[in-house]
Amino acid sequence: NTYNLTLSSRGVQMESVSSIQDWGGGTSIDLGVLEPADLYISNKDMETTVNTSMYQEIIPKKWRFVWGWYSYYRGSASYGIGKGMNGSNCLILKSNSNDPDLDVDIAIAQKATGLTPGKSYIATAYIKTENVAAGSGSDPNFVGIGGHIAVEGAYAAKSASVTGTTDWTRVTLNIDVVDSDNLNFCLKLGNSWASSVGTVYFDNITFTENKNPTKYV
Repeated sequence: NTYNLTLSSRGVQMESVSSIQDWGGGTSIDLGVLEPADLYISNKDMETTVNTSMYQEIIPKKWRFVWGWYSYYRGSASYGIGKGMNGSNCLILKSNSNDPDLDVDIAIAQKATGLTPGKSYIATAYIKTENVAAGSGSDPNFVGIGGHIAVEGAYAAKSASVTGTTDWTRVTLNIDVVDSDNLNFCLKLGNSWASSVGTVYFDNITFTENKNPTKYV
């Protein structure tokens, strides 16, 4: 098989290549084994347009805005053309008001597939926030206030959250797969008992196998 490594000012989309060779000098740069860009989840860089209509089913290969806490009239999702990192595209979640009494728990999600039970995976994302804060319905004892990435479920794995008004911040999520070859991977504003307000931008997702499962990133 032949794969490509695409480099641009808007970011890097990695494909499965083993080396870059300088044919003139006969030398090569070893890149190791890189996973295909659409392995586990697709459209990680958000450069393919996303339909942000509301759905109730999470499916493979497509990002979907899914129902959540008062999402029908308190929150929304949009596709941010030119609003991502370095002028790229991104996905956006926002509450319709910054009033803490009008808080939300909303998500854009995709079903990650091709996973191996018993293995560990690492997901990362870049998140930017505007006026993100806890809502009046949140409990400070629960993780998930603000913008973050997570596995679906109130007590499932979550990354650190980003709140306030920030520039692009990288977050990391460590995932242990127990007994299934798939899971629902979510980009979140708020979470169960951690409802939030504000606007969150998501870009440049990665989802890879953790080759050293005894070491979390």
